[in-house]
Amino acid sequence: MIQNSNPFYDTLIPLWTNARYVFVDEGRIRQLARDWSQEEFPVPDWRQIVFPDDDLAFVDFIGVGNAINFAFTNFKNYKSYLVEYRGQLWRGAYAMWAALKRALDNNVPLLNPTYLRKLNRKEFRIIFEGLTELPLSDERVEILREVGTTLSDRFDNTFKTLFKIPNPSAFGTTGVVTQLVDNFKSFRDVGVIESSGARAYFYKRAQLFAMMYQGRARTSKVLQSLTDYNAVGPIADYSVPRALHASGVLHYSAELNRMVQSHIQVKSNSAEELEIRALAIRAQQLLLEEINRVRIGGPINYIQLDFKLWQLGRTIKEPHHLTATTAY
Repeated sequence: MIQNSNPFYDTLIPLWTNARYVFVDEGRIRQLARDWSQEEFPVPDWRQIVFPDDDLAFVDFIGVGNAINFAFTNFKNYKSYLVEYRGQLWRGAYAMWAALKRALDNNVPLLNPTYLRKLNRKEFRIIFEGLTELPLSDERVEILREVGTTLSDRFDNTFKTLFKIPNPSAFGTTGVVTQLVDNFKSFRDVGVIESSGARAYFYKRAQLFAMMYQGRARTSKVLQSLTDYNAVGPIADYSVPRALHASGVLHYSAELNRMVQSHIQVKSNSAEELEIRALAIRAQQLLLEEINRVRIGGPINYIQLDFKLWQLGRTIKEPHHLTATTAY
């Protein structure tokens, strides 16, 4: 069994031990690891024009953004959220970042908790106006209000408070991921395994916050690196399972595959949905281990593998599973 210092990993083991709908092809993992063993695995620094140049502003920016970093495909017409910004067309999560950055450019105080806790739907629609509609807008408004309230009540009005201790970490009592899920309801990405009632802790967006922070910290003079960044991940959303399925690493049962290909929604917290996410995480663990076993030139970590798979998933034409959820 793969050892992982991510403390939430073990809660997912029952989902792949008793999988009925999603399966990992370990032979394909070995082949893909050989194919990828000498490829570049960059660590993204998140310095594109849709992010603030200032590193301290970046921390609050990704805190606000990752609170609502979910569900960018319309559940009725399957169109991605699109935003035009600075002469470019941005899609999906990047469209959200572009809308947030556009708001900052227009002096909207969206990093101010007092503003967020009173955010109304009209203001939200103006901020996120795009060429297509952003799904689950009411849920996002409520989450942003919660973020504003929690930041002002518990964190001195800024996500930067999470990193003020010496040698900040992702996990542990004072870890960034731990504090996010302990204090913000919207970051608690937890599934319930129907057969046992046990909880499965995914915490995708909380871990993505840590991943993005670490990517910027590597090239920053003011941000401290996380001491345990190699333990962050793997994470599962829509794009990563799609990449793994299209690559032949994940296989779906006939009925689940029909649902995905036909844009039939997979119910949130169903066995099928939980298995898609859990087996995507299992596949990444096996793939990372195999890549590092055959790779010459130093090991990679989940931050690097996640970014490669996420980018690959965005280029694939086949549909991803559709689940109406605020988790990812």
